[in-house]
Amino acid sequence: MKENIETLGICIATVNHMGKKHRLQFVVVSKGRQSLIGASDSERLGLVTRECGVRKVCTVKENGVLTSAEIKKEYPDIFKGLGCLEGTCKIYLRQNYVPSVYPARKVPQSQKQKLKKELDRLVQTEVLVKAERPTDWVLPLVIVEKPNGDLRLYLDPMDLNEYIRREHYHLPHRSEILSEMADARRSKISSDASKDDLRAVLLQEHDGYWLPVAFISRAMTSAEKNYAEIEKELLGLVFACEKFHEYVYGATVIGETDHKPLVSLHKRNLCDLTPRLQRMMLRLRRYDLKFEFKLGKYLIVADTLSRAFDRSVKKSNTEEEIKAHVDMIRQNAQVSDPMWEKIATHTKDDEELKDVLTAVHFGWERDHAQSLKPYYHFRGDITEIDGYW
Repeated sequence: MKENIETLGICIATVNHMGKKHRLQFVVVSKGRQSLIGASDSERLGLVTRECGVRKVCTVKENGVLTSAEIKKEYPDIFKGLGCLEGTCKIYLRQNYVPSVYPARKVPQSQKQKLKKELDRLVQTEVLVKAERPTDWVLPLVIVEKPNGDLRLYLDPMDLNEYIRREHYHLPHRSEILSEMADARRSKISSDASKDDLRAVLLQEHDGYWLPVAFISRAMTSAEKNYAEIEKELLGLVFACEKFHEYVYGATVIGETDHKPLVSLHKRNLCDLTPRLQRMMLRLRRYDLKFEFKLGKYLIVADTLSRAFDRSVKKSNTEEEIKAHVDMIRQNAQVSDPMWEKIATHTKDDEELKDVLTAVHFGWERDHAQSLKPYYHFRGDITEIDGYW
């Protein structure tokens, strides 16, 4: 027989179980009722385990798991083609849109053949359609050379994005499904950076409360420690979005920061930013991130993570991109290898440039030497790779 139970209120309290603390929501009722615990909280406390049956994942050999080549051979349909969905995607613009036409950028002679080959490949695979007539929109092309010599092509659609009418419904993806299972309404990334580390927390709104879902932190590399403050804060958001990709990709997410200049940074044109900020902003472009300023004293969770961050220094994607960028410049410049070595040697021997390299590696002090003053205001653009900068 069903019976309605009158509730007195809701509260959130800390529960200690098996040496771990959990923040749980409690529904308070009058005395004389049996205490109950829900399925989701039982999972969080480790009292029960959800088991999901899978029909088949992969074949396991007697001496171990299949190699990547064997998996591709067993499931050829999964690895064939681009994985396009059926149908046509239409983009609708607001009525007051103003088209933007950017001039064509010059392409180094050594890259022209590679660029034509890549464009032909994209047209052949129907990723691109060749324009045979004038068009209202012309977006700037960004060319990045991969470590293997191939080209990666980007378009900067910032002006176009300003006028797109957003769809009111889109297909659910994994992060949205996870959010629905957790009965979440919105997601927020709260990130912070200090002189030595990056840390962030993913929060989801539930019944008016922002509850933590996942935590991340890592130490900065020696090069990252020399970044300007705004670069460190932006790097923290990039690190958080890429780590929480399965939760935030495709959804509108709040990016919470205590660094106010970061809020207006994403509204600026990429061409107006330093190369380092450009690279990080390009990595954030695939996320629908809304920047929000919050005083540092209220970033309680992200700030607390600095007390016990992961101190192991791993290779940074940012540093790999910088090295690839420098390698591309070296390959396209009309300079022989012996001349590059000569440049590196003279750079190390020059007294003024020695001070610059020391500042790049160990930090730019406010009371810097007289020799550093000409370089101080664009210190964020200076990077040293193998003796070149």
